[in-house]
Amino acid sequence: MSTSYSIRSRLNWLFLVIVAGLLAAMAAFNYQAGRREREAALHEELGSIVARMSGSLPAALWNFDQGQIDRIVAAEMGAKFIESIVVVQDKKIAGGMARDSAGQVATIKQAPPSGEFSGGAPLSFVDGGKKQELGTVTVNISYETVRAAMRGELIRQTIQALVLAVALMAALSLSLARVVVHPLERVRDALEQIGAGSADLTRRLPLTGSVEFIGIAHGFNAFVERLDRVIQQVRQQAETVSVGSKEIADGNLDLSHRTEETASHVQAIAQTVTEMRHSVEVNAEGAETANRCGRDAAQIADRGGELMDTVIKTMDEMSTSAGRITEITSVIDTIAFQTNILALNAAVEAARAGEQGRGFAVVAGEVRSLAQRSGEAAREIKELIDDTVARVGNGQQQVDAAGRTIREVVGAIRKVSDILGEITTASQQQRQSIGQVGDAIASIDEATQRNAALVEQVSAAATSVRESTSGLVAAVGAFTVSERS
Repeated sequence: MSTSYSIRSRLNWLFLVIVAGLLAAMAAFNYQAGRREREAALHEELGSIVARMSGSLPAALWNFDQGQIDRIVAAEMGAKFIESIVVVQDKKIAGGMARDSAGQVATIKQAPPSGEFSGGAPLSFVDGGKKQELGTVTVNISYETVRAAMRGELIRQTIQALVLAVALMAALSLSLARVVVHPLERVRDALEQIGAGSADLTRRLPLTGSVEFIGIAHGFNAFVERLDRVIQQVRQQAETVSVGSKEIADGNLDLSHRTEETASHVQAIAQTVTEMRHSVEVNAEGAETANRCGRDAAQIADRGGELMDTVIKTMDEMSTSAGRITEITSVIDTIAFQTNILALNAAVEAARAGEQGRGFAVVAGEVRSLAQRSGEAAREIKELIDDTVARVGNGQQQVDAAGRTIREVVGAIRKVSDILGEITTASQQQRQSIGQVGDAIASIDEATQRNAALVEQVSAAATSVRESTSGLVAAVGAFTVSERS
């Protein structure tokens, strides 16, 4: 688990590292500079010693004055930083001293190893204007004095750095607390109040402190002000959406009921249309059958009309024949009348003849009797024929009336046949139309079912939106916002 530190601690540690690094760098620089200065001074001192001995030792060596050589070497060995001085003449040690581990000076017979710093110079003497090379002098200097001095300098630099670091850290910590930490704590407190249970968005930061923190406070206040307005708008919109979603849910519920009623009505209509289609099909089949029967009746009526025309024609012929019979009967009646007159005249003449005409009178009487009987028979025939003619006339009138009636019946049957044809055509068209209506109602029923399903989905979505909006209202209700008109 990661460990969290405060910004004050982090900045303190950061400044501590920076200050410590800077002070360490300064101490290292000062240390190196001091060491170089001391080394330079040591080299300069070494050069001075070598120069002095180059000036004092040649005369003692020329004169073989060992005591003077030892005194000169001992005098120079008084410096604590000199480890050894060796004077060589003719490859032999003419004089030399060195310090032991206890720091005591002693005369040496052999040349010691070269030290960390050494310097030397040839020794020469001028005799009679001629320069004589006598030997060399070598001085070894100990670096321990420099180290000791540098250790002291390092301790001093370290103490100074620590004191300065503590002072700087205290000053920086106080400055951070005043300039950075306290304003940040105010921001933290404001954010904690906003993030707490009350979620107070009326909290504002004071515009105090440095320019940067004034800018932060101004930006924070602007952000909280904007958030305050946004939360108010969200609250208002959420309440509006909640009310609207409730109205939508109620409307969808009512629409769902109406859609179900519409679906049931559409199903009833579809069933009715199906029954109507069946009835129309039955009617169409009946109309088609009636149309066929009408056509057959029209044909039969046409044949009846033709037969009636034939009967009328026959009646006309019978009436004509009866007229001729009447004429013939009239002729027979005229002949019988004339025969009777002739028989009467013959009887008169027979009576005048007397006995001779008796037989003729008998014949005339018979002829007269036959003439009377013929006249009566002719009159009876005439009466019968007149009655027949009258009846034939009445029959002809009735046949004419029957012919006209049959022709009217034929016309009516033809009209009925035409009407039945139109009814058949209309029934077929109705059957097609009702089929299309049935298909359309089936489509409407399917669409109504889909609409009902969609209404249920919309109702569920509206309920979900209402629940989400209620949660949103409750969520934004946790914020404390400013009162605005």
